[in-house]
Amino acid sequence: MKDMQGWQQGRKAKYDMETFDEVLVKSSSAFMDKAKKAGKPFFIWHNTTRMHVFT
Repeated sequence: MKDMQGWQQGRKAKYDMETFDEVLVKSSSAFMDKAKKAGKPFFIWHNTTRMHVFT
């Protein structure tokens, strides 16, 4: 911990980054389903954390 900055010490991540893409997909899907049911047009810009499949 000596090399960590003050803001890094003892803080837990809000999300598990190993499964965060699944969280994003569920949220994006829910948004699209809600807009479709309401008959409203929508735009979604969905960026995943994994830029390439095999990295």
